[in-house]
Amino acid sequence: MVGLRRLIGGSAGTLLVGVLAGFVISSAVGVFIQDSGLFGASGESPIAHAYMLGYLQRDPNAIVGIRPNQSIAQRAAELQGADASRATASIQPLSLTYIGGGSVGSYSVHIYAVDLRNAQGVDQFFSFALTVAGGKVIRRE
Repeated sequence: MVGLRRLIGGSAGTLLVGVLAGFVISSAVGVFIQDSGLFGASGESPIAHAYMLGYLQRDPNAIVGIRPNQSIAQRAAELQGADASRATASIQPLSLTYIGGGSVGSYSVHIYAVDLRNAQGVDQFFSFALTVAGGKVIRRE
């Protein structure tokens, strides 16, 4: 009787550990496959990620290579606006979260959630959708 109880208890524990390990491993493999772009899934674009980091840091020089070409006047106005916003606004990015995206042909859309804290200490939540084509961010919404 005691031997049977020990056998059932040990088997149940082994089964529980196996189920838990299988769940964790399959979840990790699923995330890896989704982010790698295998089987048609689209993961986060390094171009979109670099753009969001440069945008949140208000550094137009960091994103100049991943945007379509601009005229000299547009570029000068952008640099002047970035300098002015850095001097006057104290917005602190708190988090950047990649929500997901999709692609059709050479076009892909990547969606981000951004949490910011403004000068008054109020947290604000925004979403951004970036359209990437030909290695450039062509649209931000």
